[in-house]
Amino acid sequence: MILLRILEYDLHRSRQGDAIPLCVGVPAKQEFLPAIVTNSKGEFVTIDHLGPTEGMRGLVPNVPWDDDSIYGLVFSWDSDRLDDVIGDMCSAAYDLSVSKEWGNVFSGRAAARRAFEYVRSSSGLDGQPHVCLVPEDWSSSRIKRFFGKANIDDQRKYRRYCRIIPSKASFPVFLSRPDFVGMYTQFMGGSSSIVLHNICLGMGFCP
Repeated sequence: MILLRILEYDLHRSRQGDAIPLCVGVPAKQEFLPAIVTNSKGEFVTIDHLGPTEGMRGLVPNVPWDDDSIYGLVFSWDSDRLDDVIGDMCSAAYDLSVSKEWGNVFSGRAAARRAFEYVRSSSGLDGQPHVCLVPEDWSSSRIKRFFGKANIDDQRKYRRYCRIIPSKASFPVFLSRPDFVGMYTQFMGGSSSIVLHNICLGMGFCP
């Protein structure tokens, strides 16, 4: 599963519990907003505040809500097919980045290098970004043209440590480690939830 490979270093990833909740809360900071979360239909929507919405409070009564968390709703989906939502997730994060003019969108000459350097500088951590998603229909020759043949090793890693992973993303997307980007997932039998925050500093897009 591609999402599990992205989440290799994620400290927030949850394992299946005894009961399937209706929503999932992720501790966060105000500067991590706005965030992208799933609704009950598996669509990605923008959340611009901490704490639950009034709709969530009504949906799940008598719950000790945390006003320092970002909440996403749980949707029905086969966990084995969860990678199918990656395209929609990246598109939602890209649209949000464009609307906010965050400066994490790169096109034209040396887009790969500039997006890579942006995420590395923003994270302040060695070894980041650790993943770049590319469209699954890209040929090896197109991947080499985009990244530069000399910059890719035999293990399909860019600049020695950034793994190149074919996915349903529509264009290349660089990702910092998930506990910095803020990708939280909860996989439960037949249901899932995704919360993606700190997009501004943790993701670089090359449309």
